[in-house]
Amino acid sequence: MKRFALCSITLLGFYFIASAQSPQLLSFNEQRLKINRQGMLVLGAWGLGNLIAGGVGAASTNGRQRYFWGMNAGWGGINALIAGFSYKAALADPASFALSKTVAEQGFINQFLLFNAGLDAAYMVTGLYLKERARRFESGQDNHNRLTGFGDALLLQGGFLMLFDFTMFFIHKSHSKALYQLLEQVSVTSQGIGWVWRF
Repeated sequence: MKRFALCSITLLGFYFIASAQSPQLLSFNEQRLKINRQGMLVLGAWGLGNLIAGGVGAASTNGRQRYFWGMNAGWGGINALIAGFSYKAALADPASFALSKTVAEQGFINQFLLFNAGLDAAYMVTGLYLKERARRFESGQDNHNRLTGFGDALLLQGGFLMLFDFTMFFIHKSHSKALYQLLEQVSVTSQGIGWVWRF
């Protein structure tokens, strides 16, 4: 019975620590969300720019250029939507993130950005593949124009997104050092679990 009570108290103590909020944790989450908002503003501007320029370009050009601009417009619309939804999510109240949720969110964004960078590389490889396929057709043919235009657009979009995702990853990685310092304040001893508050 004593062991059960000790276990229950320990679990409750851990839950309290994981759910607790501190000025440092609040500041960390404020900055983390700010980084995400700034990143989404950049992505949104890129997306809207591609949507507008791509639409105008597709309507005013022919051949390979029309396919290039049309593909960029499509990517621009998707990126603008992603940026909009992600920006809205980054408007969350920093105080709503306890330590456990903060650790989970930080781990997720780091892995997500690296996963996206892998996708970006795949986009660029696909672009090179389409350009290679285009060589099977004579220059000026619709198949050649389409494959070349789409390939060029994938290289452009994949290149930008890879630069964006790696930049965001390294910014978040640098910022996560503050989270590691917060985690060092949580101490687990034979006497129980505690949080060393430093002001």
